[in-house]
Amino acid sequence: MEDTYCPYCTHHGHKFKFMTENQLNFLEEYRKTFLEAFKQEGISTIDLDEIVNKLSDNKPKWFYSEEKQQLSIKCPSCETHFDILGIYGKCPKCNKGNHLSIINSRVDDLQSQFVRAVETITDRHIRESEWKKLLSFCVSEFEALAIHQRKLLMRIPAIPKRKSDLTNLSFQNIAKANNCFLNWFGFEILDDISNEDRNFINTMFNRRHLIIHKAGEVDREYLNNTNDSSVKLRQAIRIRSAEIRRLLPLVKKAAINIINGIESIV
Repeated sequence: MEDTYCPYCTHHGHKFKFMTENQLNFLEEYRKTFLEAFKQEGISTIDLDEIVNKLSDNKPKWFYSEEKQQLSIKCPSCETHFDILGIYGKCPKCNKGNHLSIINSRVDDLQSQFVRAVETITDRHIRESEWKKLLSFCVSEFEALAIHQRKLLMRIPAIPKRKSDLTNLSFQNIAKANNCFLNWFGFEILDDISNEDRNFINTMFNRRHLIIHKAGEVDREYLNNTNDSSVKLRQAIRIRSAEIRRLLPLVKKAAINIINGIESIV
């Protein structure tokens, strides 16, 4: 019998190791019932429904029911169907992750929202509010992917300080995260992205931080992190449609770089 992979941490082993206590109890009771029926002479009929209906809670210890999780997935590689909690996971049969398809889908959805907003919203204030929301969602999607991918890197043997540094690494500071990944693992999050676009991504990620935590008001930390000369201290940040249009494909590219980079070493 082939091994099974955990869809969350990629640990693998014999399928029986992944069975729940209820599943094992069910198999044991089924085995006992079958042997008892086999030993009897003649034809034996076991009505499990009748047995269950006589119970006060209709749920004996060996009763097992599969539970649907949050996300149902069909593996694009081996076509295995499986359910997981959360968003990201790996196929329990072939260990192929769904990270690429999910992040592509999420960013494409944001792109569609952006196009609809451009075509339908005319009020300037409402448009600016929409751009701020899209910026926040875009960075959040990237951060969620990066944090999940980091769990795979945590499985690589390393000294305690490296483990601690990786655990505490913030992907909101994408410039620092990029340098750390290059120094630690030999690949860049911002690979094949121009210096101009790297500075732009870094600026937009820091603007998102201002919007979420500072009500959009420029602080000294933002100026130090970005060297943004287009704004002044305590000025309210404005997000423009052209910036969202430029950011979305760059974030998708950075996300793909993380996936490909980690898959090359894990």
